[in-house]
Amino acid sequence: MNIDLTLIPSTFDAVHAGLLATVAGLLALQILFLTVAFIAFYRKRENAPATVPAEKPALPTPLPAA
Repeated sequence: MNIDLTLIPSTFDAVHAGLLATVAGLLALQILFLTVAFIAFYRKRENAPATVPAEKPALPTPLPAA
């Protein structure tokens, strides 16, 4: 019985497909995380109370000329 081996996927193909799926999944998770963090950060900034600018410190008085 003659079996055509070109129809049987190799172990290399299976490992390659698994690694590719893993990288794609990690990339999707990273994009999701960054999107959520971006939205949360800018929502927090929009709702932040307006800060009152601090008064400028007084300039030091110059020493009198001797």
